[in-house]
Amino acid sequence: SSYYQHEPQYGAYSVTKAGINSLTRTMAVELKDTGVLVNAIDPGWVRSWMSPGGGADPETVVPLAVRLAAQTAQQPNGQVLKVGNPEIR
Repeated sequence: SSYYQHEPQYGAYSVTKAGINSLTRTMAVELKDTGVLVNAIDPGWVRSWMSPGGGADPETVVPLAVRLAAQTAQQPNGQVLKVGNPEIR
């Protein structure tokens, strides 16, 4: 994503992604004593109406989203999880 690549003409997009990542980590710290886990999904480049010819199939995000929706105490907290990362199970 351009948050990591710092592409020209993507300043607003990049700062928005950085803000979401920071908010995820901050909320995780603020809510840690409540039992609420806060994580974000970084799907990378996903095919959409904005990018109809490229990117991953949106269906690749579903398994990670379902896993996070069924969180347990062993799940990560305050993480930005990349779709397709082999370390995420």
